[in-house]
Amino acid sequence: WIRFGVWLAAGLVLYFLYGYRRSRLRPANV
Repeated sequence: WIRFGVWLAAGLVLYFLYGYRRSRLRPANV
């Protein structure tokens, strides 16, 4: 259970960071 929760949290964090970087790089450098 703990390992599953850690993997899920890590995946969500990486996903949000990736989406945030992409959405941030788009309009900023236009």
